[in-house]
Amino acid sequence: MPRSQPNPRKTTLPEQAVRALFLLEHHVRNAFSMRQLPMFEDADKIWLSKTRLGLVTVVLRSAIVLHAEAQGLLPLGDSAYDRGYAWTPLAQQRTAKGAWRRFLRLSNALSGKTHAILKPWQSEVFSGAWLGPLGPPAEPHSPEALSDAAIHAVFRALLPTSREENFEIDHVVALYERLMEFELVRCRGRTIRWGTTHALVDLDELSKVPPTARGEYLSLRGIKPSQALLQRLMGAADVDDMLAVIPARTRNTLLPAGSVALQANLVARDTPAPHTPRELIHKTVRATLEPLVEAAQGASDRLLALRICDPSMGTGQFLTEACRQLAYAVVAADSTRQNDATALAQARWQVASRCLYGVDGDPIALELARLSLRLIGMKPDGTMPEINRHLRHGDALVGIGLWHGSPARRRPDPRLYSLHWASTAMARPTTHGAPRKTGRNRSPSRVESLRLLADQLIREILMNGHHKARKRLTIDEPMMLREASITENRAAYFHWPLEFPEIFESPEPGFDAFVGKPPWVSCSGVAAHPLANDLKRYFTSLSSAFQRNRPLHGLFVHRSASLLKPGGRLGLILPPSVASLGGLAPLRQVHDALCRVDMPLPHYGGRTSQGIVQPTMALLSTRRQDGESIGEPQVWPLHRDKLDE
Repeated sequence: MPRSQPNPRKTTLPEQAVRALFLLEHHVRNAFSMRQLPMFEDADKIWLSKTRLGLVTVVLRSAIVLHAEAQGLLPLGDSAYDRGYAWTPLAQQRTAKGAWRRFLRLSNALSGKTHAILKPWQSEVFSGAWLGPLGPPAEPHSPEALSDAAIHAVFRALLPTSREENFEIDHVVALYERLMEFELVRCRGRTIRWGTTHALVDLDELSKVPPTARGEYLSLRGIKPSQALLQRLMGAADVDDMLAVIPARTRNTLLPAGSVALQANLVARDTPAPHTPRELIHKTVRATLEPLVEAAQGASDRLLALRICDPSMGTGQFLTEACRQLAYAVVAADSTRQNDATALAQARWQVASRCLYGVDGDPIALELARLSLRLIGMKPDGTMPEINRHLRHGDALVGIGLWHGSPARRRPDPRLYSLHWASTAMARPTTHGAPRKTGRNRSPSRVESLRLLADQLIREILMNGHHKARKRLTIDEPMMLREASITENRAAYFHWPLEFPEIFESPEPGFDAFVGKPPWVSCSGVAAHPLANDLKRYFTSLSSAFQRNRPLHGLFVHRSASLLKPGGRLGLILPPSVASLGGLAPLRQVHDALCRVDMPLPHYGGRTSQGIVQPTMALLSTRRQDGESIGEPQVWPLHRDKLDE
């Protein structure tokens, strides 16, 4: 009787997507122009960053389109669509001919360039989410074009998992976060990929490391060789000796100097995973919004007047949860609505269109957040919520906006807190003559002019400091001067009163709630996150929370609390050390001067996408009323709370 074989483990979408990403990397690595060391290192870093985002965009786009075709969101089965646009039939074929051209054709249709084959709601759902930071894909035969074989291999790798019925937008979010765990690097010496891991080892660099330190060198890259292999590596005198002692199954392909290759991001590996358990998001949003829902006293119009923001929204997980919960509250409060699927869909459309705001510096994450809210807020008839003007790209910490409780030693430039000064500057005559009214040098609109002035002020402060910034700024400075301090890897400045005027020009300015999980980053100590010196000076002068341990998440706490209206709610996921660590006392002091903490705060033991236990806490608090007395700052008590697994 034949021995029974165990059922093979089911391959997950993230695993297949990572495989597809490395297939694309293999194509880029083997392009002739990519197998050489660059002349300009800064330009090469920008190219590597953009290429990595381009590869991620291709894989993500392929996964979502194949799923949309499988679930009927795109017209698979229509003869015209199948003949010229569909990717699923192409993935089922053995031949790859025409794959890149078809990839371009459907991408252009989905991005709004040509969509005669699509219904209006189909173009609207996917508009913007396909371009990413690189713009439209390259045309065939251009240097940036991918081969038919590369695109076809990606389609075939992703096709099996695209047919799963439970594939939701949350899966897309997790997929993007998984793909962003890898970075594209330039090999400086002869390099190998170690075994089945995604870690790269530069053998030329390793040969120069003292033998006794080679184990630590590998450990920092997440590699733990056997003791016997480590002993042989310690005895190797050069690269040839290392290649001789490393088994072939471990060293895989030898990459020559100048090659590009993907590896697991070494910085991200040592920081909390970006994926947040859904139950943790649900509990935090519910605890944040409950007092506001109760204060509405069952009036649906008061619920729809709430304004909720995520200052580091990423792919929009907290905002989609807020949309669900607030929509349930709206339906429950309105006796004229029937509590059914149609009423809930209508309420979600209203909430997504009116109540939710977000900011993020990652353009792909921004487009995924917009896609998430379009899908969750779509009416049964296909009408989409208008959310683009509420979900914006930029750095929530750098720009015009309130910072209450500034350092007492010297007040920062008061122009940082509002845009009232800009109107006066716009009214002054310019010194470079009247600008032309057409073409590239046309006269900018009022909003564009305000943005130019605000950007110039921020650049002045970053370059020269608060008290050396020029008092007179004009909107027609030479382009070279206006862009002097902009770098490719820094997100755009974000001016809160300009981007969300309906929030800050209302009789009661400010948001009703902030929710989210800001990045957990410390800018001091041995494992300090690299931060430009101009930003360090800027943050130190603006916020007392950026002292001692210099936590970046402390700046998000301060910024969010400052932008709340009195009685507004704060609900942010933070590391538990914030509650009691001595080095984070300035953060607690700044927060407690603005908000009252809900004592005690919940403390969770969540799990990351890699299965590692990651303790978290939820900072839940209410903005103090004007004139409210403030007690002494204190340690925040925590209580253990379990997540539903």
